[in-house]
Amino acid sequence: SLVIDTRDEIHVVWEGLTNNRRGLYYIKLDNDGTNLTPNIQLTPGLSRSDAPDLAIDQNNNLHDTWTDTRDLDYELYYKKVDNTGNNLTGDIRLTFDHNIISAYGSITTDFTGNIHIVWSSLEPGTGYGDLFYIKLDNNGNNLTSPTRLTFYPGAAKDNTQIAADSIGNIHAVWDDSRSGHDEVYYIHLNNNGLNLTADQMIATSIVGSGSPSIDIDKQNNIHIAWVDRKYGNAEIHYLKMNNQGIRLLDEIRLTNTPHGEIYPSLGLDIYGNVYLSYTDN
Repeated sequence: SLVIDTRDEIHVVWEGLTNNRRGLYYIKLDNDGTNLTPNIQLTPGLSRSDAPDLAIDQNNNLHDTWTDTRDLDYELYYKKVDNTGNNLTGDIRLTFDHNIISAYGSITTDFTGNIHIVWSSLEPGTGYGDLFYIKLDNNGNNLTSPTRLTFYPGAAKDNTQIAADSIGNIHAVWDDSRSGHDEVYYIHLNNNGLNLTADQMIATSIVGSGSPSIDIDKQNNIHIAWVDRKYGNAEIHYLKMNNQGIRLLDEIRLTNTPHGEIYPSLGLDIYGNVYLSYTDN
């Protein structure tokens, strides 16, 4: 997971093997990719730590969420580090359900510096469950209790991505199998995680869509890219909506090859131009 600070320096967190277990590591790079820090180990390596997601606040401090097995369950954790990877909080456990797998967390910060996280709460052995939300202050203290966002427990939900707009509302996309196969869904929340819209399917491929990526421009328009299989191959599709979920650009197919593309990652510059990376098979 990668973020860029106000000095155009680059911060990356990833999974690495520590004592044959997955631990989290951090590095800071300058704008040309030169290391500004060594690789810094963020988790102790005594348990499995994976699926990190990284956000940055207006003070260039970093906020990380991930899934950890140190409590013998898959639980969601959070920590804050400064701009060079120094620990500002301990590892903070966010979920406490021994019968549930808490995974696929996505994190963002709003304009006040508060932290918003959405994750999947899944039944072991099935992969089925629902999405939950929590809001933290800038030091990881709970401002809300975990809030359930979806109510289709007999469906798998993963690949969650969230973003905050300029007034602090939260926008989330994810894969959801409630229709019998994966499709991309979207929901709009207020600054405390209360639904402003019902969750809605934004891609109707009939044969499956997923792996969404979301970003928000300076006018609070929503940009989403995803993988869609409605034309046979896995191809990258894109749409643009306003802050109320009304489409400004209807669905556009961006790739068209005989072998398929997957795993899109979307970002915006200050002018609202859209940049997209993906894997080509």
